[in-house]
Amino acid sequence: MSCSDTVIDSSIACPTQGIWGRRIVTAALVAMALLSNYFHIPILFGVDFIFGSVISLVAAAWMGWRSALVVAIAGSLITWNLWHHPYYIFLASCEAIFVAVTFRRFWDNVLVASTIFWLIPGALIFAIFYGVLLQLQPSAMLMLYLKQVINATFNALIASGLLLAITLFRRPNTRIPLQQACFNTLVAIVFVPALAIVVAISNSRVRTSQSNLLAATSSQAENIVHFLEIWRSENLNVVNTLANVATHHKLMPSGTLQRELGIIHDANQRFADMYMANAEATTIAFDPATDFDGNSLIGINFADREYFHDVRQNLAPVVSNVFTARGGIDFPIVCFVMPILTKNHVGIDKFRGYVLASVDARRLNQTLRTILADDSFKFSVVDRQGQIVTSSVDGIASLDKEAEHFGPGIDSISQDSYRKSPKSDHRAAYALWQATIFGTVRNVPSLGWRVRVEAPLGKFMTDAESFYMEGFAQLLSLTLAGMCLSFLAVVWVSSPIQTLAKSTRDISQHPLSARNLKWPRTPFTEISELVDNFQSMANSLHQRFVDLNKEVEERKDAERRLQIAMEHAQAASVAKSAFLANMSHEIRTPLSAIIGYSELLAREKPAEPEYLGFIDALLRNGKQLSQLVDDILDLSKIEAGHLKLLPEWIDINDIIAGGIDVLSQRALSKCLDFRVIGEGKFPNRIFVDPVRVKQVLLNVVGNAIKFTDHGHVEVKIKITPSATDTADSLLSVLISDTGPGVAISENGAIFEPFVQADSSYSRRHGGTGLGLTLSKTLTKALGGDINLVKSRLGVGSVFAVTFKIKTPPQNEWLGSLTLACSRAPQVKPTTEHEKPLINLDILLVEDSTDNRALISRMLVRYGALVVCASGGEDGVRLAREKPWDIILMDMQMPGLDGYHATKILREGSYKGPIIALTAHALNEEQEFSLQAGCDAHVTKPINWEYLVAVVTGLARTNGRRV
Repeated sequence: MSCSDTVIDSSIACPTQGIWGRRIVTAALVAMALLSNYFHIPILFGVDFIFGSVISLVAAAWMGWRSALVVAIAGSLITWNLWHHPYYIFLASCEAIFVAVTFRRFWDNVLVASTIFWLIPGALIFAIFYGVLLQLQPSAMLMLYLKQVINATFNALIASGLLLAITLFRRPNTRIPLQQACFNTLVAIVFVPALAIVVAISNSRVRTSQSNLLAATSSQAENIVHFLEIWRSENLNVVNTLANVATHHKLMPSGTLQRELGIIHDANQRFADMYMANAEATTIAFDPATDFDGNSLIGINFADREYFHDVRQNLAPVVSNVFTARGGIDFPIVCFVMPILTKNHVGIDKFRGYVLASVDARRLNQTLRTILADDSFKFSVVDRQGQIVTSSVDGIASLDKEAEHFGPGIDSISQDSYRKSPKSDHRAAYALWQATIFGTVRNVPSLGWRVRVEAPLGKFMTDAESFYMEGFAQLLSLTLAGMCLSFLAVVWVSSPIQTLAKSTRDISQHPLSARNLKWPRTPFTEISELVDNFQSMANSLHQRFVDLNKEVEERKDAERRLQIAMEHAQAASVAKSAFLANMSHEIRTPLSAIIGYSELLAREKPAEPEYLGFIDALLRNGKQLSQLVDDILDLSKIEAGHLKLLPEWIDINDIIAGGIDVLSQRALSKCLDFRVIGEGKFPNRIFVDPVRVKQVLLNVVGNAIKFTDHGHVEVKIKITPSATDTADSLLSVLISDTGPGVAISENGAIFEPFVQADSSYSRRHGGTGLGLTLSKTLTKALGGDINLVKSRLGVGSVFAVTFKIKTPPQNEWLGSLTLACSRAPQVKPTTEHEKPLINLDILLVEDSTDNRALISRMLVRYGALVVCASGGEDGVRLAREKPWDIILMDMQMPGLDGYHATKILREGSYKGPIIALTAHALNEEQEFSLQAGCDAHVTKPINWEYLVAVVTGLARTNGRRV
């Protein structure tokens, strides 16, 4: 299953096979696309360079349109938050599908495919989304479109470079198309520097425009501050005049004070109202004298007003914060308050009352609007309590809290300037950017007020937008022209090379026609020399190919002869293996009867002791012959490469004890001192093939016991831990004896097959000379070796055996361990007198008359009830007649053999235990018998104690009590 959904170049095809591998790669590309779009480069507010399409274009060329669509959609989701609309997601998806489908049609070039998309279908889709749905101005839409095309071109160049890098990384020797590489390089040389220049200059224009805007708002704010300072001074002069008038009169209601107040108010119509009040803040004169309902305003108390407490306490002029009046008017006002003072007898000012003139905040708003340069500037005046005195900003009214309008969305630029972004709505980010407000804050020192002057950025960015638009348009024109010129130049240069490549392909297909090819002509010196060289090479190749044909025919004839020889050798090897297997079976079958009947005679305990010696000789020689057959089979398997190691975690004491039981008996029979010593610490378990390790130790230590007539045999065991927990440890066994020793000249020969150090020892002690050969081969297979460390004739020998093993961490190792054996342990074998198989119904299927009689006799002696079958057909018939506790099935029988008989029984729903009996000693035979349906496997010659143990175990498993 290919990772690609379209037919793409195999050099860039996705290497991942399978649906899960494809999903993992797609998920990784999605993450990369998200990161590429997240780390964007702002060009203008709401206009950014993003790079997620780099990854989707790579996916389009690398994995096909389905994966590219997933990467494009998931990767561009972040633009919804960035630009406040989902339309780019659809555009990116269309681009990914278009490039994936048309990639092969446009010169296998991502750059060309992407550019064509944005010039034709992409332009139409862009106009629908940005012009119709987002309702952008034509100039804004054109600038965004040009920016998007430039951005897409840049991303396509990067994607082309990434695809080239991926191809070279995966296949360093991959050939890259010259046309595509040169085309992309030339376009990049034209495009990248021009893009950098346009972006740098445009960013400078943007910064300049922002600086100019802040300077303009700062200037307008200074003008308002200057006006408010004058405004305060003039208004305080008026109330000061009024206070001077009141100083010469008693502060009580009178017609004189009312007339004086009216005259001054008529002369200063900018004030909403004026009044005089005594020291208790009760009005004594008011103009106008009545409210809108005709109620008199004389006698109203304003002691609760903040400005009253301020003027009485400070005995100085006060300009109030903005508030809503209640003395005949109900709109926001600002009051100018002046104390009425007289000096007491000690010359200290005494508070007699105050005069007040209020200014309508709406009138102040109209006055301030005339100060600003144009309507694009907006002002807000804030009093000492953070209330809006007056503002020209839509939606801001007098008495509003400043924090409500100038808290959220404010980004500080400097200590006295800021940027305020509009709330996100359905508009595009670029439109929101045009509505972004830049403002300046100035303090009015004499009033303690603040002045904010703001202006939208859009009206001051015309120059920067125009330059961006012109720069992008020129860059796009330059890029398209560069792509066309690059294409023509690349074709002009590469066309002769392509013709030459075609000619060389024709040579490879038709080498004898090399002299008839048409060779290209080119004005380029280097390419022309290359063509001439190829032409000379083609002529030479033609002649050499003629000579080569003759040589090939000769070699083919030699190869045919070699193939025949190899087939003969393989047939001989197969015949050898078959011969050894049959030889093993044919020898072990009668040998099983010999050993079995010898053991049976030994159990009968003949009256003549001399006969017991004869029987012991039969048993000893029979077992020696059986061991010889096993050694020959092992050597045969090793030479054929069929030796299988079966390592497992096992207690080291199981390996040592298994060998000591046998070896101690041999040493004890020869009156030898036999010692096994453990040096250092031992792990509680090791990972090794226990059967092969035990086989090697039995061979080597058994040799030492066999050839030592007096003295001792000592075995030292040591485990050297590995440097790390992952490395192999080393199991070392040192075997020393006081035997005859080995001559220096025989040190290497003793490990050769069928070789012993001295033929006299062979005659005296027996043996074939295969033990050390087999042991050395097995230790090498186990990662170790056997070496004769030292030896002296008449003194003894020392052999070193090593195995590579795996051990648990050293903190799990035991303490020091020393094993010493001076005599063999006593093991009580199972005897027929114990009747372990009492009343078990056993069906014995065996074709050999001798073995059938022997096995049935032994089973009966152990208490079993035995019925015999002489072949597979009889065995199947008897097995179906009644349920049996155990079936003993010989596997090699004429006619229906044991394998097929077992399969027939199992297919017929026979559930009882079946034990395989075979004279084959190969491990494969055990696997075959178990696959056929047997529950256990016993080899001939039969170990009766083992057979009894297997039978009783299976009988218990089957529900029989034995």
